[in-house]
Amino acid sequence: MIRFSPILLMPETNVTNRMWLAAAALALAATACGGDGAEKAQPAEEQAPALPRDAVTIETYADSLNVDLAKMQRTETGLYVLDIKEGEGAPVQAGQTVTMEYTGWLPNGRRFDTSEGKQPYVFTVGRGEAIKGWDQGVLGMKAGGQRRLIVPPRLAYGDEGFGGYIPPSAVLVFDLVLVSAK
Repeated sequence: MIRFSPILLMPETNVTNRMWLAAAALALAATACGGDGAEKAQPAEEQAPALPRDAVTIETYADSLNVDLAKMQRTETGLYVLDIKEGEGAPVQAGQTVTMEYTGWLPNGRRFDTSEGKQPYVFTVGRGEAIKGWDQGVLGMKAGGQRRLIVPPRLAYGDEGFGGYIPPSAVLVFDLVLVSAK
């Protein structure tokens, strides 16, 4: 009668033969996975943190926009923020009226709106007078500050889009300058 080892499901032999076979199986598995066993995992502090998979991170951005999500801060709501220039004075708080210069792009690089050559946009923060991404994204800015926002669809125009300029479920890229806050 042949008895099978529960470890490798092979006929029982002496312990030395089983150890050699187990070592050979491990070496074969390592080689099959593309490794020779000599590679070392990077220490955790050297590995780039994985970005969450969401509308912003799966989007492809035009090279002209220079979007680097790894350099941006992601808020709990999925808004990506990068301060380009800090500005001076007190930080913006909810309830203040802000005056903003801005340019907005779709991820493909098409500019859909700008305040350039027009009056800056004025709104009261937190009252829904601008998209949610702006209400959240201008908080903490200081006068003269410049900030880039990558706004997910749910903080912009959602599944509906807007007026033929912004398609449904669009991620939006904004460069903002805070002119003033009162």
